[in-house]
Amino acid sequence: MKKTRWGILLLVLALAASLVLAGCLNPSSPPGSSNPGTSDSGTSNTGTSNTGTSNTGDNNTGGSNPYERYTRPNPPANVTATAVARGITIRWSAVSGATDYLVYRANNQSWIHLANTKSTSYTDTAVGSGKIYYYYVTSWNAQNEWGFNESSYSETVSAKAGS
Repeated sequence: MKKTRWGILLLVLALAASLVLAGCLNPSSPPGSSNPGTSDSGTSNTGTSNTGTSNTGDNNTGGSNPYERYTRPNPPANVTATAVARGITIRWSAVSGATDYLVYRANNQSWIHLANTKSTSYTDTAVGSGKIYYYYVTSWNAQNEWGFNESSYSETVSAKAGS
């Protein structure tokens, strides 16, 4: 029994270590913060650099974090879903700095990416009459470094497809 417990403990520790190394977990950041070395406001941790100088944020030189200039776009607000003649139209408010929006729909037990659009609305025509569908939208900034492009998701909205 003791060998099984130690084996499980070692497995959990190895998984946690691999997540830290992959950047998925940052033990020095609180839950919900985005990436190692940055905070949600885009500022870096001070006193940490590869050259022995602290991160000051000026022009990404002198050992400062090269990702500190990127902040994720805000998620879309005022999201609505409305049944229309041949589908469901999802609408939202524009987000400053967003170059695109990504629309997602619940599909059984998971979410699927439906579309990318530059517009602040999208009509889902692949719906069944009388069924309820759930959606959320994210904003995208193509100018950001990969990994900083997509916002967190908007509030989830739903609508019942018309006939």
